[in-house]
Amino acid sequence: MEQYEIDPIIALAFFQHESNFGREGIAKYTNSIGNIRYSSNCPGTEFISSLGSFCKYDSWEQGIQHWYQLVSGNLYVGSGLDTVEKIIPKYCPIEDRCDVDAYIASVRDFVGTYA
Repeated sequence: MEQYEIDPIIALAFFQHESNFGREGIAKYTNSIGNIRYSSNCPGTEFISSLGSFCKYDSWEQGIQHWYQLVSGNLYVGSGLDTVEKIIPKYCPIEDRCDVDAYIASVRDFVGTYA
């Protein structure tokens, strides 16, 4: 989505890492390319799982739109977190049982292969 100035290959890399393109995990139920945690800023509804609350969207298009808005907004790119290496530690912190280094490597490998 050009309006957000984020290369679509980055969004695809997150989608692949988070849910194998919507085929695994909660994305099958939420239409979320990035398994975004639920908050009052979520344009969808709340999906509650054993892993917590996540945004649930009416369509993949809505989920994609929200991912771009979130990542390009003040929490990430808008606050200076403008590389994968800067975004991922906040996007998927260690406190969420996230392997930050593996996530970064996964995104970088995907981008390197398919860009």
